Amino acid sequence: MTYPVGWATLSRPAKAYRVFHAAWSVAGLASLGYIWVCAATRHRDRRLLASVAFLSIEGAGLIVGGGDCPMGPLQAQMGDSVPFFQLVLPPRAA
Repeated sequence: MTYPVGWATLSRPAKAYRVFHAAWSVAGLASLGYIWVCAATRHRDRRLLASVAFLSIEGAGLIVGGGDCPMGPLQAQMGDSVPFFQLVLPPRAA
């Protein structure tokens, strides 16, 4: 599978955005995992509240974007036309 924009041809801001988006995605998965652990162990703390807040902000962003990342237009302006999750998933799954 080839993409219209490869890593070598991306601008510096587009590369930085991809790295930021990857870190954001890892943080989201970690938050979700922590919520599950807290639910299973009936544990509550400030990290749980932070995890819920983080995922709530992410959910609000998806609502604003109509199910897509609201930062997509900014990403396209930087010269990266490939949605982030299509780098690792087929378009339908992404």
